Amino acid sequence: MSTSSKHTLNRKILQDDKIFFYDHVHESSELPEWFRSTSQYMRHIRRKAPTSRKKDFKDELDTFRNSGQDGKTAVTSGWSLEPSREKGYMTRESFGESAKHTSAKTEMKATLVDCRRVKELAIDLRKKKSIENLWVPLLLAEFFKTYKQVYDTEDETRDLFHQWELHVDLLWNECPSWNAFTSPVRTEPKPDIAYLFPINDESKIAKEYRFDNDVKNFTLPVLSELRKRECVIPSPKTSLLNCDSTKTKNLGASDLACFPWSIVEVKHDTDNSGTAEFCYCQAANGSAEALMMREGLAKKIQDPKSDALVIFSFTCVGPSVRLWLTFRNTESKNIEMRCIWATSLELTWGVFALRTVIDNMHEWVYKRVKPEISRWITHVRIGPKPKTTNTPDGDEVEQRRRARSVAPPPEDRPTVSPSVQPRPASDSKISRTFMAGNTVPRQPLTPSPLSRHSAPPPDTSKPASQSNSTPASARAKTVARSAKSPKPPSRPSAYTIVPHDKTTPASSSLPPKPASCSKNTATSSKDIAALRDPESPSARYPRRSNRRTTLPNGFKESEDGGDDAADDDDFVLSAESSDDEADEGYASGRGCKGSKSKRRVRKSNVV
Repeated sequence: MSTSSKHTLNRKILQDDKIFFYDHVHESSELPEWFRSTSQYMRHIRRKAPTSRKKDFKDELDTFRNSGQDGKTAVTSGWSLEPSREKGYMTRESFGESAKHTSAKTEMKATLVDCRRVKELAIDLRKKKSIENLWVPLLLAEFFKTYKQVYDTEDETRDLFHQWELHVDLLWNECPSWNAFTSPVRTEPKPDIAYLFPINDESKIAKEYRFDNDVKNFTLPVLSELRKRECVIPSPKTSLLNCDSTKTKNLGASDLACFPWSIVEVKHDTDNSGTAEFCYCQAANGSAEALMMREGLAKKIQDPKSDALVIFSFTCVGPSVRLWLTFRNTESKNIEMRCIWATSLELTWGVFALRTVIDNMHEWVYKRVKPEISRWITHVRIGPKPKTTNTPDGDEVEQRRRARSVAPPPEDRPTVSPSVQPRPASDSKISRTFMAGNTVPRQPLTPSPLSRHSAPPPDTSKPASQSNSTPASARAKTVARSAKSPKPPSRPSAYTIVPHDKTTPASSSLPPKPASCSKNTATSSKDIAALRDPESPSARYPRRSNRRTTLPNGFKESEDGGDDAADDDDFVLSAESSDDEADEGYASGRGCKGSKSKRRVRKSNVV
């Protein structure tokens, strides 16, 4: 970054936006506990140097301490300048004499020879006080390489899941903080080198991988929808907001990159300490914006892993290189960039160690970071949409349901009446317990014309007291006795249908006879006349009805004998009732085919 306007960026401006950086090399104990595993993984040097090169490393370190850039500071500040004395060198026991180990030793020697070559180039650039534009090509050629430079052979699976994009001097014109206008003084990042994830072209994806979420989540339609509808900024360029997701020809290579995960800031060597601090400020500014991009997506889910919320930064001030990790402090909520490792390219071991650290970063990102980001995108695309609300400060946050433990007690909760009132029991079609208000007055008991036709002729030899007819006083006693003591369930009470005619008192609440039964009624005018004159021929020999009627649920044919018993052709209903309320009332039945009618029923006496 060489623009003059960017020199306004300083530590004070970053601190006003709650962005801090600490340039001393941190030990693991100085870092947050959840953060230590990342730091240890980055600094781990897995390959060991041959024991025969121990003297060469010591001589180089002495020269660097006396004449190298930052030599005296590096020796006392915990920089990685030589292999570890305990675990950094090969031993005879671990190395052995097998052909495999001999090949590994030969390969390591060749690697160190190439590292010495790069060391000589770095020393030459420092002595000539070369400008920044000469340092960047050296770093790109020897350290920060493109994907195709590292893997020159094609591998379909590796190309889809482990490929990265490397861009130089890419201006980030869409940043979370810039869009919010929270810091008009802090400039837009333009890192010298930036690592990003590529946006996959759907037309070039094999059909075996098109439905894989780890591939589909990094396509243009998905990321464009994420930007337009979910207000998540996946790319530092505005192209995703304005592009047509079905047309990729109008987009350049810098537009087809998302979620930056590492940046590199480069400055030429100088004795001015202000230049180094300005390089650190640029790295903190860019890594903070990259972190906020990722946090915008992580806020859409409830349990994002902290490992995926770390941004890597490299600052190269001449041959002095530092590795920084940018994260948000969970206690202070500030964005912090902390230095965890440093070395110098004026040392052979420094060149070898930097290459190893970059390889560690690649592995960490594609094992821990990218799968987690893909999981977040899948949750936003497929998972339930959380409800959001606005805070008093205007921030949009997820609305979470209150825990049951803090809910008010049941007695303090407001009583909400139902919108639909329950229907009273009297409105039901069939009520087994008849309401007292719907009963009709008692009528004089007369023989039913429907049951009298099957009764035998009266026996005149018996006295009147032994006849089947029961006096009114006896009936009253029977009703009173039945009200006090319920009848056994083995002999249910019987109901006989009494035709509804014009003789019904006006005070009765009996509803009129349905019109649907007027043609198929079981009683005729002769039957009604028989009720008026019991001695008429119609009353003695009534018309028989051959229709069988289906009884409603809860009713059954009478099992009583005597005059109140009905044969197969009689229409007799019986039901279990409750004491006095079931003496007289309404019952629903089918009086004719295909229709329903309500008939007044009366409880017959069983002596």
